[in-house]
Amino acid sequence: MKSETYTLHLTFLTPVHAGTGDELEPFSYVLHSNGNGTARLHLVDLEGWVRDSSGDPDVIDAFENRDVAGLRRFVAERIPLEKYTLDVIPVAGNKFTSLYSEVLSGKREEHRLLLDKTHRSPADGLPFLPGSSLKGAVRTAVGNAHLDQAGRPFFKKEKKDYDWQGYNHKIFGKIQNDIFKFLKVGDIKLGPGRTQIVEPVEVSKNPERTQSTPKNFAEATHSLVLGEPLNARAKLQIASPHQKFQIQGLVQPFDLPQLMAWLNSFYIPKYFQEMKAFYELPHLSRVKKHLEPVTEKVQKLEKDRPHNSALVRVGHYSHVECVTYDNVRDPKARKGWGKTRTLAEATVPFGWILLQAEPGYIPEQDIAGQLCHHEKPQTAPDLHSDDKTAEPSLEDTRKTRLDDLQKGLNAVQSDKIPGTLPGIAQKVLEDSDPEYAREAARLILEFVRASGRQKKLKAKPWYKDLQELAGREG
Repeated sequence: MKSETYTLHLTFLTPVHAGTGDELEPFSYVLHSNGNGTARLHLVDLEGWVRDSSGDPDVIDAFENRDVAGLRRFVAERIPLEKYTLDVIPVAGNKFTSLYSEVLSGKREEHRLLLDKTHRSPADGLPFLPGSSLKGAVRTAVGNAHLDQAGRPFFKKEKKDYDWQGYNHKIFGKIQNDIFKFLKVGDIKLGPGRTQIVEPVEVSKNPERTQSTPKNFAEATHSLVLGEPLNARAKLQIASPHQKFQIQGLVQPFDLPQLMAWLNSFYIPKYFQEMKAFYELPHLSRVKKHLEPVTEKVQKLEKDRPHNSALVRVGHYSHVECVTYDNVRDPKARKGWGKTRTLAEATVPFGWILLQAEPGYIPEQDIAGQLCHHEKPQTAPDLHSDDKTAEPSLEDTRKTRLDDLQKGLNAVQSDKIPGTLPGIAQKVLEDSDPEYAREAARLILEFVRASGRQKKLKAKPWYKDLQELAGREG
């Protein structure tokens, strides 16, 4: 099948937190202050240190007899950071450092200082932004552009049984024909030291509202407006550039210029709407000031509308307007929605990225010496070689992927199943290898049955899609 491949350059305009749903445990990090007002969080290999220290009576005594605060202080003082540090993450504000000192001193023993984790590669432990997160943002923009052709279902409280699955099938096609199977986005590897610890703070339109919902500190990317500027790259592939997007008699190309146009039509207005609704208010004017370099880029993008550039919003705290369809959203908020924003360090919003695409993609080594996006260097085939085993067969590759999926499912903690499986299922549903996707769907359905959560999950749209893909009831 003919395809077009691009290098997708990402400029992180504001911090992005693409969380895993898991938290960084208290003993998996140590905070080290430099004495000049800055602090860095060291992700540590606690298990490796304890294993290597099995003959040290002080270590054994500490883990057997100390309270949590005492053990945490012992680890912070004794673990050799030069040997057991996995990554070093700067801390954006002073609050986390202050709380950490109080926890170690025993003044805040009740505070575990949990951190919302970002995705990290199991191969090298370095942070990355999943390509599926970016692809999901694209899908939202494309779906929103075709609501009228699909028969926009204005939500009514008395009509809770609307067939949302059938509605999405109208836009994108059923699983086997879903147009997004032709779009592939590689994971975006960030490299070491490209994230920071920030405090997500909820702010309100109402200047008199001072209380906010408490949130964990989070690991987010560097960005243009908070911390150091960050640029990254990903592989973008449109498997069939001549594929047509067809819905209710409307036929459009499914190619790079059209995708960028759909993204800009959705996300550029959202940026300015949020600016007007929140950051132009007098008590939030500091946010508008911090966003000036971002606003300048968005204004230029809106004016020029280049065929290879677009604005997008990705990750947690992107807010309901950017992750749902216009006029059909139904956020479950007891006191209404759209009245607050969550800002990094109470200063800037999360999630805004500028995309720029150029034809072709050549993997290159990053500063960690690893190949970007886990790709191997492309070399010309040796036409005279008799070695037929150099490249794994499709069957071998498929089996390896299924084994990896099974291992991943087995590693999911029971209480994390409802939050983790939808993402895994979505990747399977969008996979371009139908045989792998079918077997993977069966593995997930078997996993759900074995977990005892089938009754609670079987009504979910993704579960029904897996059943249809697997070709049998799950």
